[in-house]
Amino acid sequence: MKQKLLKGAFWVTLASLFVKVLSIVYKIPYQNLTGDKGFYIYQQIYPLYALIQQVGSFALPLAVSEAMLKDKDKERVLSSSFVLTLICGLILSFGIISFYPFLGKIMGDSNLNVLFLPLILVLLLLPIVAIVRGYLYHQEDTLGLVGISTTFEQLFRILVIIIVLQMYVHHKITNLYHVAFLSLIGYACGMITGLLVVIWRFNLKSISLTKIDLKYGTVILKRSFFLLLTATILLFMQVIDSFTIINTLGKQMTLEEAMVIKGIYDRSLPLIQTAIFYAFPLLTTFVPHARNQQDYQRIILAIISFALPATVGLIKVMPDVNLLLFKDRNLTQVLQVNALIIVLYALVLTYATMMKPSKKLLLIVLSGLLIKLVGNVVLINYGGILGASVSNIIALIIMLVLLIIVNQKELVLPSKSILKVIIAVIVMIPFLFLVKNLYITILIGIVIYGITFYLLKIHQDFYQ
Repeated sequence: MKQKLLKGAFWVTLASLFVKVLSIVYKIPYQNLTGDKGFYIYQQIYPLYALIQQVGSFALPLAVSEAMLKDKDKERVLSSSFVLTLICGLILSFGIISFYPFLGKIMGDSNLNVLFLPLILVLLLLPIVAIVRGYLYHQEDTLGLVGISTTFEQLFRILVIIIVLQMYVHHKITNLYHVAFLSLIGYACGMITGLLVVIWRFNLKSISLTKIDLKYGTVILKRSFFLLLTATILLFMQVIDSFTIINTLGKQMTLEEAMVIKGIYDRSLPLIQTAIFYAFPLLTTFVPHARNQQDYQRIILAIISFALPATVGLIKVMPDVNLLLFKDRNLTQVLQVNALIIVLYALVLTYATMMKPSKKLLLIVLSGLLIKLVGNVVLINYGGILGASVSNIIALIIMLVLLIIVNQKELVLPSKSILKVIIAVIVMIPFLFLVKNLYITILIGIVIYGITFYLLKIHQDFYQ
């Protein structure tokens, strides 16, 4: 792979890491200051906003980037994608305006209704943000600017949330639902900031009404839809949780108790999202430029090299992380089960992103989400909140197995290299138990894994 591409991927990945760390930085004080109930309120709606954010930062930019690399008529790609995305945004916004009074009630809490309204601003900003990022992704020398854009977007969004939390602490806002409402407006503020940082590298004249080809734009949106479908599997699972956990637990306990348990369960989400920070920038950077089976094998190896040690490490330190960040060790076992999501989802995302859009892919993802839905209803009734975690793992395992089977001819696993990664992780595990200090444990794990990774010459497999 070209040097410029690797350099651009490095900066985008580094920016993604910074953004994910920022994600934890604001969610921890959010939970600490507003409590598990306040965190529950925010997390109930958060998946929908994150869903739209994924469209603007991953799915649509990647689809546009791929199209621009294949099509010489750049204006046709940009114009068609922009107009169709704008039309979709307007339709969804009208739907929210029409039905938002009923959406919270479906989740089991009618007070959540108003939290859907800031989503309209996000939907209307989405088309231009996604098109500009797609344009930057298709050029190797502007890849780094995407990282700068997403960093500023997250920084400004967090700034808004910090201001809102300060207002809550000083009793200028007393209603937790109002805190969540104002915090969610930060999404639109962040998108505007991220766009202003890079808009100067984009020629607005590239969007021309005379270049609109709705049929061609539909092809790009179809690719974007499949990318979104796979990139947001976790978010869809969270949406399923939002509609099922409270309603199911509410049969076993009071609504207040169910809210608190849901809030604790949601603690693992920012940790998991941070642990897979590398997946989206690596896939967005490399997949459009992949030309053969070896390129795809390198991508799979890169993802596994990050995901497997991150999963094992987080499971080991989860009790200490839970105490450090959230002030107690409540439901640590539930959070440890959820940590398995890291490696499973990273691989599901990788296979699905490299796979061509098809009915098979759609059926695999929908089947997994259906299993998650049924699993929640059945397993929570029998095992409490642990059932929600177990249903996550079962659904992802089934999706991954089906994806491997369907793609076994086109996407061959780099078995020898993966075995080396497994050996490196096994070597790392005993060292994680040498000390009880959380930070030293993490440092030891990284160092031992890195040394073993080098000694086994896994890094050389990326250049073969």
